[in-house]
Amino acid sequence: METTIQHVTCNALLIQHILDQYKDNSETFVFELKQIASQYNVADPESEVPLEHFNILSDWIEKNLGPANLKKIGNVIGQAEFNKLNAENLLPGKIKIRDSISELIKVMNRVVHDPENGKYELDEPEMHCLILKTPGYINATIQQGIIEYFIRKADVVLPQVRQIKTREQQHGMCEYEITWM
Repeated sequence: METTIQHVTCNALLIQHILDQYKDNSETFVFELKQIASQYNVADPESEVPLEHFNILSDWIEKNLGPANLKKIGNVIGQAEFNKLNAENLLPGKIKIRDSISELIKVMNRVVHDPENGKYELDEPEMHCLILKTPGYINATIQQGIIEYFIRKADVVLPQVRQIKTREQQHGMCEYEITWM
């Protein structure tokens, strides 16, 4: 089933994470980012903004600043959300990788609101391998950065993530392979 983002929203917190990465920078591109972001009120981190707006910012960064910047933003989002779970005592001291990804799914369902219920799916096809299917609304580079942060916090050796199917190949879903030793 093809997923669309027409009615999907996200917490303004996601846009704040992007802007925070460049707040101390005086370059011209920061002005452009702020101009794009100013179309919506993002002062309240819990307010909802169209996910398309988040993606416009993401696409602009990827095109003008490169994918490494987006992956860093994904890591920052992952870190903030993981730390929030820790602060709320929702995580054990040592977390299994499957549990870490299950928590990531809960986080994404909390910060991205889809009235048509685009769902994340988690499969374990073989030992030391998970397949995470995501609705494909969020830029894949940011999504991979978020996933990377969560798996690095799991109690495993050498966790890795790679996108194995794009939304175009998977009818609107993205697929990520997560492996470890």
